[in-house]
Amino acid sequence: MMGDTSTHTACGDIPCPVLPLGCSLTQFASFQYAWNKFSEQYKSWHREESQYEVNYQLNYMLLASIPEALEDEIYKAQGYKVETISNIDLLKQIKTVVVTCTVEQAQQSNVKE
Repeated sequence: MMGDTSTHTACGDIPCPVLPLGCSLTQFASFQYAWNKFSEQYKSWHREESQYEVNYQLNYMLLASIPEALEDEIYKAQGYKVETISNIDLLKQIKTVVVTCTVEQAQQSNVKE
């Protein structure tokens, strides 16, 4: 996995958001909004660092803020490209996994009924 960012749980007064396990699409939309605010604040506070380093740190924090099962799915789909893809693309990949999981859960619920 990526480097340690345990000290980066907030940026100013904006806490790093956390995506709950089994989240709905509405919860994901709220997480995405909060993440965008957090990442913009983080970027503004770390303007002196290279864009690569900031993206790397943001990707690490983004992966740390999602359930481990989702993180595993992201690594299966992207491999270690997650370390270098843009933060926006990583967030899109997470959304794809959340949507897929939501659809699968709905299909399983329909089968049980």
